Amino acid sequence: MDLPEIIAIKRKTNAINQLRAEQSRLATNNRGLDDEGYTKHRRELSREAGIKPQDQRFDREKFEEARALVSGLGRGGN
Repeated sequence: MDLPEIIAIKRKTNAINQLRAEQSRLATNNRGLDDEGYTKHRRELSREAGIKPQDQRFDREKFEEARALVSGLGRGGN
């Protein structure tokens, strides 16, 4: 393993650890940045961590499937 590869792995690991810490701060509502700064910071860390953004559009059909599944579990059937 060469030095550039080690550095890239270390950068990715650090970004993942920072994302975990940010998630904990978000869960406790303890952010140090405004919404725009926070979004930019998360995007940069995600890019360094090698995390690709997902399409996060609301899918009504998937929502209805999940709702039907959950309501079926509550009644003891499927």
